[in-house]
Amino acid sequence: MEYGDEMKSFAALDLVFESPGGGASVALEDGTVRRLPAGQRLFQHFDDAYELGAEEGGRAPGLITRGGLAVVVRDFWQNWPKSLAAEDDALVVGLYPTITPRDRYAERPDEHILYYYLRDGAYSFRAGFEKRHELLIGPADAATPEQILARVREPLLVTADPDWYTSSGALHDIAGVAGREFGLVHLIRRAARHRRSGGP
Repeated sequence: MEYGDEMKSFAALDLVFESPGGGASVALEDGTVRRLPAGQRLFQHFDDAYELGAEEGGRAPGLITRGGLAVVVRDFWQNWPKSLAAEDDALVVGLYPTITPRDRYAERPDEHILYYYLRDGAYSFRAGFEKRHELLIGPADAATPEQILARVREPLLVTADPDWYTSSGALHDIAGVAGREFGLVHLIRRAARHRRSGGP
């Protein structure tokens, strides 16, 4: 394999969701919701900095809504650069958004360590590289923006009783944890489950 074949470059990767009607809105870090005109985008260009038109902010939560559709990107600001935009009849989620200006990440301290994959307005990754993005897509009117964001921050996790896992045979001879061995741990878990279920 030639060195040039080892790295793959691309300019952008967007997910486009058809969503006709109405104006788009994005959630901001302070809990407010801002209207997003067609053709404008929220661009999270560092972990602690985004641009929204001429406005600047810190850490956007990653929620955009329009025409009854809500899309949230989990860990939006943590996985910068990211963007949210509105087009004529669509919402656009920039998983790898167009970098503007093209030299935004050039000539920075530790550029070769921190920004090695962001060169000349393009993304460059080693062949075979994988990155995971989690999105919540659903009706915008099903919950408030705060409730939608809470679902993304702490998604439901379905688990079975520990005895089921050990009796399934999938874990071979690994035994279940006896309650008396880790009594304090079980007490803390039980209290946490009780609080989550609405207990005092």
